Amino acid sequence: MAFEYPPCTYRVSAKAAIVVGDRLVLVKEDSDDWDLPGGGLEHHETLEVAVGREVEEEIGAKLDSVDASRMQAWPLYHEEANRPLLFLVYPATISQDVQSGMNGKVEVGLFNEAELQTVPLVPYIEKFRQQLINLAFS
Repeated sequence: MAFEYPPCTYRVSAKAAIVVGDRLVLVKEDSDDWDLPGGGLEHHETLEVAVGREVEEEIGAKLDSVDASRMQAWPLYHEEANRPLLFLVYPATISQDVQSGMNGKVEVGLFNEAELQTVPLVPYIEKFRQQLINLAFS
């Protein structure tokens, strides 16, 4: 009997680590926990375009820059979906003022380094909490 390989599907998500002043921008959408703004790639879309589009959709701000040289890849396996996930996290900047509060159906929050130590994060970001703190505040 031949070995059957699982389907080779995975999800790639582009996320932005945006620091405004001394605070990291996080969002809540469909969860009680905080997440980085960002999301999945559309067909024929570059990573930088995807992260810019997702940030604009979620927090209503355009990215000024994305630092691809400091991008971090956070791989993990999503047990419930039975597939690997890859989060590509980009340090990014915006010049627009971002406020905490609701932006449509997305709640936006700003957290300093000390608050980021304990704020509830979605499980797949929780796994990389220290890397996030280092990326955002170093």
